[in-house]
Amino acid sequence: IWKTTNALANLPTWAPLTDTQQSLSHGGLAFDPLDATSNTLIAGVGRFSSFGSTGGPRTGILKCTDGGATWTTLGFTELQDRNIASVAARGAILMASVSGGVGTPGLYRSTNTGGTFTLVSGAGGTGLPSGATFDLVGDPGTLTRFYLAVGGTTPGVYRSDNSGATWTNVTNNITRLSASPTNIKLSVHNSVAGNAVWCTFAISGRCAGVWRSTNQGGAWTSMSLPGTTEGASFQGIHPGGQASIHYSILADRMSPNIVFIGGDRQPTGGSGGFPNSIGAQNYSGRLFRGDITQPSATQWRTLTNNGTASNSSPHADSRSMAFDAQGNIVQGDDGGIYKRVSPDSTAGDWVSLNSNASMTEFHAIAWDRNAQVVLGGTQDTGTTE
Repeated sequence: IWKTTNALANLPTWAPLTDTQQSLSHGGLAFDPLDATSNTLIAGVGRFSSFGSTGGPRTGILKCTDGGATWTTLGFTELQDRNIASVAARGAILMASVSGGVGTPGLYRSTNTGGTFTLVSGAGGTGLPSGATFDLVGDPGTLTRFYLAVGGTTPGVYRSDNSGATWTNVTNNITRLSASPTNIKLSVHNSVAGNAVWCTFAISGRCAGVWRSTNQGGAWTSMSLPGTTEGASFQGIHPGGQASIHYSILADRMSPNIVFIGGDRQPTGGSGGFPNSIGAQNYSGRLFRGDITQPSATQWRTLTNNGTASNSSPHADSRSMAFDAQGNIVQGDDGGIYKRVSPDSTAGDWVSLNSNASMTEFHAIAWDRNAQVVLGGTQDTGTTE
């Protein structure tokens, strides 16, 4: 976990906060909105490497109340060896969405600030079925309301109005979601006119649906799929079929009609090489802006390449997105942290925010004792010396 206190600078200064912890592998990080100082955070430990199960020991949840200076491990007994995909904190109530690993997946909940955790999924009277839980998001306008993406034999979107104690299946008219989803991602818009919730899900590793509800899941409206036509073939946001880990969605902060979605990488063009139809020159990031008010054929616009001022794009393999204070999109991916300036306009560009943050995953190292050089092979970011 890294922290910057000058996030709007061209080159933010990052400080590592968890280098002394047992694990550097995390799946979720969230502020507690009940702390007005924004110093209380929890982080869920999990292995989400592109190489499968590699990563540090899965030790549960880390919590801090001082902006990341000191951390306490919580839930080790109940959450040990589990992959925590997302987390949420509301004072004494903590929740962890577990997508896999050793033991029983599902939603775990604590009502005593992490002293103990109870498995909510499959428990009698909770309304939540057994199965992996992919994503947990809160409603920024109603702090007791949450949405949960559930896999397993009864997949779908579930809503809680009492901070996760009980849940209601609000999947309703969403089609295809029952077909063993690879992943489900959620995002909630914050608006005085009603907080629209967005859902996108993948089947067999590729985005298979994008839906929006404006009445807390009572009914859903579908969008077309984001993508491009390369030659005679439609290519979505997951040409690499990696939606199980490379998937992100972000509800626009101003309009309930706008959503942003990220996938894995660019496809080649119709001739089998680059550039492709939007001007991508390599396997860089693949992200789109959607407007549900537009006709189906024109609902999506690329956020990269010829949808930018300078044919720019971030690293491939999107993991998460958020807005900064200026309305720019900050994206975390397998290459680090990137910012999309003016995401509602084609005049904006992608810029790296990595600066001094040394974020990469090494898979092998070699020592050349003649040259006194160490070489390291990293995940998707080349060889360093």
